[in-house]
Amino acid sequence: MDNWLDDFFSKENEWDLEKIKSGNGYSTELQLNLETLVRPALQDKFPVILPKLSEDKILFFYVLAEDSRQLEEIKNVTKAYLGNVHVQLDPRIHIDSEDSIEQGILKYFPHGFLKLNIPLSLNENKPVVYEVMKTLGILVEQYHNRPLIYATVQRPTGRILRDFFIACSHKKGDDANEYYEELKTHNKLTSRNLFSIELQALAAGNKWQTIINHPMLPDFINGGIQSYIVELLLEAINKTILLSSFPSDYVVTKLESNLMLLRGLFLRPIEISVTKEQINAWKIWAIGASALGYARVFEHVPTDIVGGEWLGELEKWAGFSSTPVVEIQENISDLKKLIESKPSVDVAFKLLKESFMASNNDGSAIYQCISSYPEEIISEIANHNSANDLLKDLYDQHSDKKIIESWQEWLSILLSDSDPHALLQIAIESNNDWTSMQWQEDKVFSLLEKLSNHKNSVIFRNVIPILQSWLRKKNIDSSSSFVEKIILILVADDKLSPQDLLLISDLIYSLINTTHTEQQYKDAIEGLGMSWDSVGSINGLDDILETVDMLLDNTCKNEQSRINLWNEIQQFCISHWQRLNDQQHLIVIRFGKEITSSSEQFPPLQTKKSDEVTSVDLTGKKLAIYTLTEGAGRRAKVILLQLFPELDIQVNHDKSATSALMNLANTADYFIFASKSAAHQAFYPVTNKRKDILYPDGKGSSSIVRTFVNALN
Repeated sequence: MDNWLDDFFSKENEWDLEKIKSGNGYSTELQLNLETLVRPALQDKFPVILPKLSEDKILFFYVLAEDSRQLEEIKNVTKAYLGNVHVQLDPRIHIDSEDSIEQGILKYFPHGFLKLNIPLSLNENKPVVYEVMKTLGILVEQYHNRPLIYATVQRPTGRILRDFFIACSHKKGDDANEYYEELKTHNKLTSRNLFSIELQALAAGNKWQTIINHPMLPDFINGGIQSYIVELLLEAINKTILLSSFPSDYVVTKLESNLMLLRGLFLRPIEISVTKEQINAWKIWAIGASALGYARVFEHVPTDIVGGEWLGELEKWAGFSSTPVVEIQENISDLKKLIESKPSVDVAFKLLKESFMASNNDGSAIYQCISSYPEEIISEIANHNSANDLLKDLYDQHSDKKIIESWQEWLSILLSDSDPHALLQIAIESNNDWTSMQWQEDKVFSLLEKLSNHKNSVIFRNVIPILQSWLRKKNIDSSSSFVEKIILILVADDKLSPQDLLLISDLIYSLINTTHTEQQYKDAIEGLGMSWDSVGSINGLDDILETVDMLLDNTCKNEQSRINLWNEIQQFCISHWQRLNDQQHLIVIRFGKEITSSSEQFPPLQTKKSDEVTSVDLTGKKLAIYTLTEGAGRRAKVILLQLFPELDIQVNHDKSATSALMNLANTADYFIFASKSAAHQAFYPVTNKRKDILYPDGKGSSSIVRTFVNALN
């Protein structure tokens, strides 16, 4: 627990923190209310509202927030929420004080605090006091559960989606789920899109079993699904049902039973990337399809990816003869067959049912099919309320839609003042169908120039994470000029969010890994600094430290720009030093030494023994760290040894499954695998060898250290 909380509950505060934590220090109702107020602070979850009882028995409540922006927001929320509750809110944000407890607060929260109190005349009225405490507890709890519940204006859907896709890209599951919940309240996404969003949020949080058990999943996969969702589902199956890619590890009949509800994914060809990165996905699909009797599996699996020897083992395991058996007649809906069927009321009903969860392209195909039906069939549909509602929705969504096949087409239509919300959904859903052959950077760049001062530029800004993901999946390397253009468009947003720091960091990584000029480097780093100045907070500190890690391990075209950025971050850390955790202290000091050759600017550290950091006995234990980013591995080792000097730490950078790497996989007590900085030739042998691997959410030393400390705790 941070020292600030101990200081707050000092002898000048009559409430006893240890009694509150004990669970039975006060009368039942009072204890419950005190626990509710203190719990977020114990979890380091801001904002918080903490109680103070003065010596003269006046009840105060202090509102503390992560930063000034959050403090202003919770101030407005508190004023709106309290209404006629018997409490007085001092409308000022206090930034100085003569009171010792308040001086202690300002030491840790220099941006200030809010203060409430119960009138002295009501202090003896227990029901009133308990009502106030309960109300404040509910206020904070609801603020945490639904951060935007009190906003008078909803955030635009595109802005939420931008944050969502950035969070998913960086495996921030809690954030992604928060944005998914926010999108649910908007009612502006199709049912199919919203379900896809939910699946991606669950995947970002590694909630694979929840995905597999989702009641909507069987119906969803029986329709047409996008390749990125197919890849997600195959990963979920790999994490829950098919834990290895060796057919001999399974019994065919048992596996068939386990996959029966998911057969819609396996009883037809799939369209995912034919690359080494997807070798495991192809093997998982092939094993599942074979277990379910899909004999055409061997026509669709790329032999050059999975290997002829592996396919031979699969064929022998599945019991297929060399001559393909009669293809299974799967009992699942087939949209193509329905569209090609003779028009009838029954077929129309089935098509409309499919349209409810159809993708953009499938929805357009269904619309084109039904719109050609005879008038008597359409009239019959109109006599059924539910079917007629689906028909109206189909016409509303697809009657004027043009099939878009590339980013150039999408941007051209965006410039023509078309419905921006419809275009946003098309970009989300259809981009994976756009091929790399259709990509023309010069034309896209030219369209972006025209878009710079256009009213729809915000729509493009919100799809930047989708474009970045598309370029990455298609293995397209952008020029430095193009990346610079994207950065400039993004940082021009006057409403940046903490998630945007991650996106800007990703873009800078792309920039410095291609041929670029010194001026481009300086401008990009300056843009990052401006963004940090706008949205920097304790919650975002790990992310910006990860970015500094990346800058240390890559080409630096202008040392002074990097120093200037670090000085901003360093000053923030010093101002909030008491709120940084142990590993953040050590990381920041390490970076200071590497960037400025000095660490004297930082406050002194309190020496802690290992058993004060973790209760786990690490004596004689071995930690293996695998990363191709040697600087990050080296820094992580130094910092972890400062935290846990008794730990034996081995760092490996091999690009294939060498004997040294496999020996570590066999003998290490803990194994950290930086999958975002790894070779595929090393990944699969190691992951097949052990399942208790720790995966950092980034490439840098800060994420490696954080992953290990969190695992211990």
